Amino acid sequence: MNANQIIERVSHLKSPSPTVIRLVTLLSQPEIDNEAIVYVVRQDGVLSAKLLALCNSATFGLPSVGSVNQAVLFLGFDEITRLVLSLGLRDNLAPEIPGYGMEPGALWSHSLLTAIATGYVCDAVSKFDDSTAMAYTAGLVHDIGKVVLNSSLEPKMIEDLRRLVETSNCSLLDAERQIIGAGHAEVGACLLQKWCLPDCLVEAVANHHAPEVCREIPLSAIIHVADTLVHMAGEAPGWGSFALTTKSDAVERMGLVGETVENLLLLTIDAREQVQRLTTTL
Repeated sequence: MNANQIIERVSHLKSPSPTVIRLVTLLSQPEIDNEAIVYVVRQDGVLSAKLLALCNSATFGLPSVGSVNQAVLFLGFDEITRLVLSLGLRDNLAPEIPGYGMEPGALWSHSLLTAIATGYVCDAVSKFDDSTAMAYTAGLVHDIGKVVLNSSLEPKMIEDLRRLVETSNCSLLDAERQIIGAGHAEVGACLLQKWCLPDCLVEAVANHHAPEVCREIPLSAIIHVADTLVHMAGEAPGWGSFALTTKSDAVERMGLVGETVENLLLLTIDAREQVQRLTTTL
């Protein structure tokens, strides 16, 4: 099966709300209009209510927050954007994924930490032109293809995947392509394309295991490094986590070597506590 055929077989995976689609589209524009972002969020009563409940939780320890504008005043545009994206995408990423040996919430925690780690990577590199908010979004959805593939994995296929990975020194992505016909990266990218999300986000998911770094740094390279850091930090859910491959030449071309990588890893490890707080309240 190819990526399109696999997606057509999945009926339970709902697309994000129109608010999230509009928000991500705004974030992909060269200049981000913060007021337009607040306007979009305010138009969605359900999402706004969830945001205010989160802002009034013990996680943030804020004074009583009664409106989206107040939330922005206390936390800033960037943080509110990240929280809205997390709230809007959580339901797609939080369920159990038995085909990959992931308990409920495991992929969600991994995705959140990857999204947070993208901010550290963006700060550490130059020649990256996309917004950090878009990088955060890509971090959230980089493994969404696993959610889709999970529905297509029959017991025999799972057994074959594990055997191929464990006995042949094969990456998970290559094993998926051999056994299923498509890997989770291309399936995830195909899904985002069907959801009409920006091309830069589609590229990031499609190539997050094999980014090509030339004169400029693509979004996929940011996600590649963030994902690697999260695995190194111990937030690597599922039986296939040990089959992750890192493209060292791409990392080196980004100027991430030695002490820089060590500092990024320490930041990512420290962020695990932040993720634990968020996952109990999101």
